[in-house]
This record gives sequence, structure tokens and C-alpha cells, in this order.
Amino acid sequence: MTSTTIVSLSATIAVLNWAESLMPTIRSAEIAMMDADLATDLFARDPAKATALSKSRAKAADALARAEEAWLSASAEYENAMA
Repeated sequence: MTSTTIVSLSATIAVLNWAESLMPTIRSAEIAMMDADLATDLFARDPAKATALSKSRAKAADALARAEEAWLSASAEYENAMA
């Protein structure tokens, strides 16, 4: 491996580690709690709060999707580098 490949591989591993650490946090800590709150009668009791929570949930789901995409891309890069 060349030094450029090693540096690139190191960066790829850093992305993998970042994404792997972020995904469970977003999934369990944010989205699950929001889903539980939204499954109640929140829309009937406080429509404004429910709307804001729905928007926050959408942002969290988007962040999770970006982390998953980064992980998939970095994983493929890593596999190609190791082949």
C-alpha cells in the first residue's frame, strides 16, 4: 500500500467509526422517544407541539439516513481498499 492509500484508508475507517457510533444513538435515543410521544393523543392535546415534534423526528430520521449512507459508502471503500 502506498502512503496515500494508507491515509485514505485511515480516513475511511474514521468515517466508519463515526457512523457506527452515531446510528444507534439517533435510532434509540431520539426517534424511539419521539415515536412513543407521537403515538399518544398529542395531536389532539397540543397540535403545535405535535407538529414541532414531527418535524424534529423527520430531521432525526434524515440524520440517521445520512449516517447510514456514509457508513455504506465508507464500508464499500474499505472493502475495495482491502481487496
